[in-house]
Amino acid sequence: MITALAARWVLTAVFAAAGLTATLPSRAPAESAQLAERVSAVFCGAMCAALIAMIWRSEPAAATWPQAALFGCAALWFGLTSLAGSGRGWRPACLPYPTR
Repeated sequence: MITALAARWVLTAVFAAAGLTATLPSRAPAESAQLAERVSAVFCGAMCAALIAMIWRSEPAAATWPQAALFGCAALWFGLTSLAGSGRGWRPACLPYPTR
């Protein structure tokens, strides 16, 4: 747990912005989003919410296991989608998709 109050608020703002950016719909129509992209967005938003909870709560035992399960499932999901080789995996908006 972070003890400096200013650092808590800064990190809360950073994680909230990252979570909202990942989960809010993009300008493309909803029909164009693939299921894998939606699942990745949900995992990213949930991980950001878990990180915010970690900043403000000092590791109660009841929250430790669900957070570990969430991060484990997300890591497995992101690893499997990157191995799928579709070339359409999630990437930051500032990076263009590679051309083949």
